[in-house]
Amino acid sequence: MKTKVMVSVGLVVGLIGFGALLWAATEPGLVGPRVPQVGAQTQGWIVTSTVGDNRQQIVIADPIQQSLAVYHVDLSTGRIALKSVRHVRFDLLMTEFNTDPPSPRELEALMKSP
Repeated sequence: MKTKVMVSVGLVVGLIGFGALLWAATEPGLVGPRVPQVGAQTQGWIVTSTVGDNRQQIVIADPIQQSLAVYHVDLSTGRIALKSVRHVRFDLLMTEFNTDPPSPRELEALMKSP
């Protein structure tokens, strides 16, 4: 019983921390350099999924900073571990990587041919 209470408290504290992180990310000047955006700005998103028997994975995408962060939450202890962070700006500038045929160039050539 005591373990379940501690896990619940840990999860609540973790969620509050994530909320604070997301709030700070939307407040100008509180989080790292920003990339200026032309037009309307898109809100980021969070996706959660179960990883194995006792872990939850949380992926946070920030389209303004063009970054992804991946966290694992141990459901038995409530501990949160940052697993990966990646700035994806240059990834998104690539026209192809690790793809099966037809490649984007091949498709483009097919669309242009009479």
